[in-house]
Amino acid sequence: MTSAHDIDLHQFLTDRLTDASPDLLRSLLSTFIDALMGAEADSLCGAGFGERSENRTNSRNGYRHRDFDTRAGTLDVAIPKLRQGSYFPDWLLQRRKRAERALTSVVATCYLLGVSTRRMEKLVDSLGITSLSKSQVSVMAKDLDAQVEAFRSRPLDAGPYTSQCRRRPRPQGPGERAGGERARPGRGRSERRGLPGNPGNRGDLRRGRGRLVGVLPVAGGPRPVRGAIGDLRRPRRPRVGDRRLPARGRVAEVPDAL
Repeated sequence: MTSAHDIDLHQFLTDRLTDASPDLLRSLLSTFIDALMGAEADSLCGAGFGERSENRTNSRNGYRHRDFDTRAGTLDVAIPKLRQGSYFPDWLLQRRKRAERALTSVVATCYLLGVSTRRMEKLVDSLGITSLSKSQVSVMAKDLDAQVEAFRSRPLDAGPYTSQCRRRPRPQGPGERAGGERARPGRGRSERRGLPGNPGNRGDLRRGRGRLVGVLPVAGGPRPVRGAIGDLRRPRRPRVGDRRLPARGRVAEVPDAL
């Protein structure tokens, strides 16, 4: 007994694969159709394409192109031509809807679960192809499995992708600032010494330089003070009318008179 919530697995996989990448489904459909027509043409010729054999009775002579409409788009089908007689895939071009439904279902299943000989035998039987032997179906399944695996493991570097815009989040609460940092109570905007990316207050830097002035050096004469607070700061460029700039950015040295 079937319920209203039963899902057709093959139809579900086909729809998901079609929505995800129609180009991929069209490529896989073309690969399976070419493999089936090539195997059927080889069986009519008595030997494989480009193979020298005493059992060969015919050979190929190019291709003729036909359009094949599917739910994933229109395919350009290259039908093999023979030097003697003709080859026409009636299972594909006369029963188009049936062939398209069977091919799409098998392609979607093989893409997700892999290609097997049993799945290819079911596909051949559902399409009504009777000229293929079990060995031909097995070889075709092996080749298709390698091609499907190449599709599944292909790199995605050249495809489009979506990246999140680098934007600072806006403050969410009364105690948070832009950038995700949280202000500590009791400190104003000019005294954020504990927050990330803030080395300290300018007033602290001035007081640190002021304490170093007048300190007696060690024995051996006066030495310039290095590595103090403010030496690592990058001095700004001089401006017109700025008289305090030469003393800013370096620590006053101990006078020689001391």
